[in-house]
Amino acid sequence: MSDMVLRVQALGLRRGVRGVLEGVTFAVPRGELVALMGPSGSGKTTILRAIAGLEPFQSGTVQVEDLAIDSGAWLTPVTVRALRRKVGMVFQFHHLFEHLPAIKNVWLAPAVARGRAPSAPVACRPGCGASRGRAATGIVGWGGAAGRHRPGPCRRSASSAHG
Repeated sequence: MSDMVLRVQALGLRRGVRGVLEGVTFAVPRGELVALMGPSGSGKTTILRAIAGLEPFQSGTVQVEDLAIDSGAWLTPVTVRALRRKVGMVFQFHHLFEHLPAIKNVWLAPAVARGRAPSAPVACRPGCGASRGRAATGIVGWGGAAGRHRPGPCRRSASSAHG
């Protein structure tokens, strides 16, 4: 298994005649936490949508572990299911569940995708992705928003990919 959980190579995306992304390339090593930063409208969400298979792209490749998606490829239902098991996306703005703490908004989709009841507590080992996510919420000042540690599936995560 590769040490890279995510590779984006020469990603290009157009909406009509307007170029949105051009030549975006990066790799995320297993166990790393990565942030996409830039001004509003610079393409951060579009990159995440392309990685999650929600946005078709015209050039480049997105590879999540052993699953590669090429530009212009039509995603079969089997490929979509495989991608959903590896990648999740929490949307901006009003798409969060206001009655849940931040950490539960993050772990809810992977828990449901893997068939685990969202309310079922799961023992967690030190260093798991959920523990690191909880620590990261403290770093950015969201420590109180993280709530109790009931992460659903206990798995390491990097960027938007789970591995």
